[in-house]
Amino acid sequence: MIKIPIVWYIVFALSLYIVFLKSCNHSTKCPEVITKHDTTIIKVTETVHSNPVPVGVIAPDTQYLAMWIDTMDIVKDYLSRYAYSDTVRNKYGYVLIIDTIHENKIAARQVDFHLDIPQITLTSVTPQKNKVFAGLGLGGSKDFVSFGGGLFLLTKSDKLYYVGASYTSLGGIYYSAGAAFKIKL
Repeated sequence: MIKIPIVWYIVFALSLYIVFLKSCNHSTKCPEVITKHDTTIIKVTETVHSNPVPVGVIAPDTQYLAMWIDTMDIVKDYLSRYAYSDTVRNKYGYVLIIDTIHENKIAARQVDFHLDIPQITLTSVTPQKNKVFAGLGLGGSKDFVSFGGGLFLLTKSDKLYYVGASYTSLGGIYYSAGAAFKIKL
């Protein structure tokens, strides 16, 4: 019969505790999530042409109709085209409005948008941390059986380091240590 020292039972019990009882729950601190804000500016430069429709008519006061009026000036004014521009500014830029008046009506309207609208992108990132693992192993051949455990360290840069020890049925203790590196496929 294989005789296993009491030390290996303690190592086995501690390894089970570390592996099965340590998890993210109400009694342990959960990993921190960092939210990154990335703001990009969207340039809006657009021109819109429209032909407005009148919504109402205001009749002139009749007391001025009996006065002497230069008809040619009125006809000339009536048939002329007048361009009016207005600029409306806000925190993102400005909007330029150009109205053309002809025959006492808005003949054409042009609206130019010159806006820099920010678009905010939120990205949640969990920072990489070093991780420690504990493991147990059982192995052997037709001549002997070995039982042991080890500790593994997975670094932030995905490198794995380990140390371990095994007890063999032949009565010896076998120690091991090593490193492993991530392979990019």
